[in-house]
Amino acid sequence: MRLLPVITGALVAGSVLAPTAARAAIHFDPAGRPGSVPAGHVRLGPVTGFVGAEDIRFDPAPNTGFDDAEDIRFDPAPNTGFDDAEDIRFDPAPNTGFVGAEDVRKAFGWDEAGLIRNAPEVGFTYHVGKEAIYAVTCEKGVRVEAGHNPGSTSAGLDAEVAWENPGRTLTGFRITGASSGASSMDVPPEPGLPCPDDKGGEIRSARYLNTTVTTGLSAEFRDVQVYFPQHRTVTTAPPEP
Repeated sequence: MRLLPVITGALVAGSVLAPTAARAAIHFDPAGRPGSVPAGHVRLGPVTGFVGAEDIRFDPAPNTGFDDAEDIRFDPAPNTGFDDAEDIRFDPAPNTGFVGAEDVRKAFGWDEAGLIRNAPEVGFTYHVGKEAIYAVTCEKGVRVEAGHNPGSTSAGLDAEVAWENPGRTLTGFRITGASSGASSMDVPPEPGLPCPDDKGGEIRSARYLNTTVTTGLSAEFRDVQVYFPQHRTVTTAPPEP
């Protein structure tokens, strides 16, 4: 499947997401396709998004979200993003929530001392990735499916370190709101545009099929970005113009 060229996008100053050049070794596809990070940091999930450290195992439950053994249990609440019953809680409406210290520590591969030392520099981002799929008919009878980004977003979140005993027992990170954001979209396939298949000339017709929406949190420390379990839904409602 070939995505059409991106023509618009904006990044608000102050976002915790560094410019693309600064993260050349980290590839994030908000639709949930594979990506990569520098060796020794984090492995990315093959289809459903990204997971954290090697000791977090991923087991998708159809139509119910994700259920990760041992550390992160995922139970999506309808229309409220995702809510982990024990360690991760986040509501995208006010952009508030909580991420447990153990989830962050294991995602980055730190020990307790490393977590306490690095905690002040940890940031968080909430991602909403969208991919609309079209059945496209081109010249010469070429038929392909094409992806279109109708409007994906990310929000840089404000977070403060939560202590049980100040300076001694770090319990997690309290997310208090959003201070920056970024968005992107591209052109949908339409008659007259180049066919997604180079052998097809121009597009003759395009029929909308469905849209996949992937949401989730990531954590950032300097030039390393790790992703917690993501929630994916598929709808046949046409994307809003």
